[in-house]
Amino acid sequence: SCVLILASTRESARQIEEEAIKFGKPLNITVISIIGGLSREEQGFVHCLGRQIVISTSSRLIDVLENCYLPL
Repeated sequence: SCVLILASTRESARQIEEEAIKFGKPLNITVISIIGGLSREEQGFVHCLGRQIVISTSSRLIDVLENCYLPL
């Protein structure tokens, strides 16, 4: 199962990711953020597979879902 967290801005997504990693690491919870400003290739969406927490801005999430870069 996977948790999807939508953030309103890239900065808030980064902050949420930092906190999720901090609290999730001792529990072996894996986290990734999907935000604009980086190419799809740079973000390496293949690494999203198997993540338990996915953090994204709404516009980037729509982009990756429409282009089949992220199967949910």
